[in-house]
Amino acid sequence: MLSPFVRVFEVVDRKQRADVLNLIQGVLRQLVSVAVVDSLGLWVVEVKDFVWSGSKSVVGLSAVEVRLSVLRCFKNADHALLSHLAQADMLELIFMSLHDEKLEIQEEAVALLGKLGDLNPAFVLPRMRKILLETLSQLTNSRVGRLEEYSARLIAQIAHLSPKFMRPYMNPVLSALIPKLRSEIVHVDVTIQVLNAISELAISGGADLVRTIDTLFTPLLQFLQDSSSLSRREAALRTLGRLCQNTAYVVDPYRDYPELLEILLRLLKTEMSVSMRRTTMRVGYTPVYLFRYYCCYFHYCYNYF
Repeated sequence: MLSPFVRVFEVVDRKQRADVLNLIQGVLRQLVSVAVVDSLGLWVVEVKDFVWSGSKSVVGLSAVEVRLSVLRCFKNADHALLSHLAQADMLELIFMSLHDEKLEIQEEAVALLGKLGDLNPAFVLPRMRKILLETLSQLTNSRVGRLEEYSARLIAQIAHLSPKFMRPYMNPVLSALIPKLRSEIVHVDVTIQVLNAISELAISGGADLVRTIDTLFTPLLQFLQDSSSLSRREAALRTLGRLCQNTAYVVDPYRDYPELLEILLRLLKTEMSVSMRRTTMRVGYTPVYLFRYYCCYFHYCYNYF
């Protein structure tokens, strides 16, 4: 319902613009207040009217679901509406959601701030830095599977939405994530989220990521051969592909890890998942001359020894 007023705000004269701005800010302030706290469910009807324009399904939702819906609606809003949310008074209210008892609401608030950081970096990025440091501390010291999974997912989200912001913190982030790839980790979901985070970090990793290639490849190859979890194999394969793509480590893996080509060919033969086979073909593409070179080399070594 706010979209027409946001569009009108850009074209009306100065006198009318002040009235439209007051209307937009008043409605947004009420909606942001819903996202921060709605313990009594008093704002369900208002959320229905302003966000979904009369959707009957919103009435009857719990307070947490309403707050999540408001944050997701803001996250998917266009640039014009986000510019109004990026004002200091609105951001102060959104920051309160970062301390919510529900981890899902904290996650949606971070996703929203990741988009608002481009519009008001001076106000948002210092808070994002604080969030990142707290998340790294929680990932390293919590020893609770659910909190570790949430922390890794939060890091992946920040890396996806703000890759430039993550670049200076790449070394401490990787130092916190890599130990979670140990094979004795019981929680598979934690490993999957850590792999997803490393996959997102690969886009902006730079030299810090290149220095960890050898450390990362060994557990990745182990996960690719683990038949107990399809999701973990797929996450490992996707991470492997992004590492090779963004670090120019494309041909050397077949020389440094001779078993890699055999693992990828085995995945193509045995995997039933279409997405897994497609990812394998994309990751395992290698020039024909390279394949023939290694085939001849292995054949020579076998006959010689």
